[in-house]
Amino acid sequence: MTVSRPPEIIAGMGDCEIANRGETGRVFRKVAVLLFVWAASIGLTGCASLPNAASVHRPASFSTAVPSDTRLAWTAKKALAKIQYASAFKLLPVASGAYQTLIELVSQAEASVDLQTFVLQGDASGTLLLKALRDAAGRGVRVRILIDDLHTDSAELLLSNLAAFRGVEVRLINPFTGLRGSRESKLLSSMFALDRVNHRMHNKLLVADNVLAVIGGRNIGDSYFMRAEDGENFIDLDALAAGVAVQQMSASFDEYWNSEYAWPIDGIVAPSGEASARRSAFDRAVEKIGSLPPDHGVLEHLQVYATAPDELRTGSLNLTGADAEVVADPVDKLSGTRVGDRRGTVRAFIGVAGLASTFEVFTVSPYYVPGKIGIESMRENRANGVRLRVLTNSLASSDEPAVHAGYLLVTCSSPGRMASPSCPLGIKGRSSLCPPQAAQQ
Repeated sequence: MTVSRPPEIIAGMGDCEIANRGETGRVFRKVAVLLFVWAASIGLTGCASLPNAASVHRPASFSTAVPSDTRLAWTAKKALAKIQYASAFKLLPVASGAYQTLIELVSQAEASVDLQTFVLQGDASGTLLLKALRDAAGRGVRVRILIDDLHTDSAELLLSNLAAFRGVEVRLINPFTGLRGSRESKLLSSMFALDRVNHRMHNKLLVADNVLAVIGGRNIGDSYFMRAEDGENFIDLDALAAGVAVQQMSASFDEYWNSEYAWPIDGIVAPSGEASARRSAFDRAVEKIGSLPPDHGVLEHLQVYATAPDELRTGSLNLTGADAEVVADPVDKLSGTRVGDRRGTVRAFIGVAGLASTFEVFTVSPYYVPGKIGIESMRENRANGVRLRVLTNSLASSDEPAVHAGYLLVTCSSPGRMASPSCPLGIKGRSSLCPPQAAQQ
């Protein structure tokens, strides 16, 4: 592919409400079977409030200073020296390559690793990444893990026990304090706290030594890396980043980490024993996972897009320079302050950037329903001669068919707009690319 000029990269991170989550349909399909849990939980709602903040030890901490002498720092420095931009990127479209990039960054880190994610499953992919983080902490690396609490049930014990290791901190965003063990029980026992728990953090980020980072759409789990045995595997896209954009990502992580919405896991989940026993339990659990399941998504001709792990091992990264701005939802959105007022959010930023574009807007989204405002924006783009391209799921490939009901309410047939269905595996990530003009206004 020939690129005549580097694009403006808009790296967006944000939260959304449970009601907007594609997987929610599956949760509520089980509600009829679990109504008894809700009935029982009515008597427990008094126990479902958050702990007294003053009783929970959660010291503030911030990203480490950019090192000059770590292996990853030298790799990033050499890569940036080849280009004329302050930031540089490599797309990670191949799932296996994206996962190995995460593992390689954690394995090479010498100062710090910050992991922020919406979902971390307790399957092979999630467990082996946690094992790598434990090993990093054993080398003296500071490890901070920030995870939304909605989907922690399968990895809860692993995360709790990992927090017993020296140099590791685990915090839960907007935690559930009633019944635990599954999403369904969490939601049903929190029916009287929906104003709080109905706002979740979807940011996905891993930063190593504050010099290299992976940002994008993939959660942590077998299904996000084409290794789920049940066939539910999702197409997604991440990017490896270097330069000043990485420090912007770290600043966003710090804002969430030090917020009132991030709670140390030991303050929410009762520790399973003494620290030494928890460490031993973690070690036993991760040693049971010998290797990853088979990769169901690698085609030979796509391997050319999975070179990042090998480049990291050799210390010779080939990146593309670009002007970039990292945008994240303000952390107070987790308290519902932005409902009806999108100012300062990723959604608002992308809307402004799209309207400011003078050449092309390319959007990838698993659930694409632009609504009335979106349709008007698209019409304005077309009137200004801007090319619009949209890649989204077909009805056959979507994990949330109800989304397509939105197409009955709003339609767009403007010439020049291209909408393409994905393959049956299904898209899960979201991204927008606008040409340089979009960020100049």
